[in-house]
Amino acid sequence: MQSLHQRLSKQGYHLEILTQGFTCFAAENYKALLLIDPEDYFSTEEILKLRQDIETKDLSLIVVGDWYNAEKLSKKRYYNIVTFEEWYPFMGGSNVPSINSLLKPYHIALGQGVYSGQFLVENKMIDIVSGSEIIRFPKDGYLISPELTV
Repeated sequence: MQSLHQRLSKQGYHLEILTQGFTCFAAENYKALLLIDPEDYFSTEEILKLRQDIETKDLSLIVVGDWYNAEKLSKKRYYNIVTFEEWYPFMGGSNVPSINSLLKPYHIALGQGVYSGQFLVENKMIDIVSGSEIIRFPKDGYLISPELTV
């Protein structure tokens, strides 16, 4: 995500990193919130505040969600060289259940399919190393649907 930050900065956008919860920023001071691979759970208060910011304060929300798959998570293990224990991850690349809680009123949902591949947008090649599938989206919305592999 560092390269995304650098690209946006070079194009003249001013970016801030939110270091507190979503209830701790004034949405009227911003045009957009980039929600990039969140791993934490969102509290009910955070979800309600963000929905209010989107619906009443014209805050745009851009979501970049990596993968989440409960079955794959249960099979992964990591050896921690500090504690000398095997660890099991509690989260994949993103907390898709929390993202889905936030997006539910907008009829948008991500699934547990993990996809990768490349596609062309406006003469630029986009690489998806791993990402979630979109399983629900408004029929009158605009969605790019490239052919990716599982």
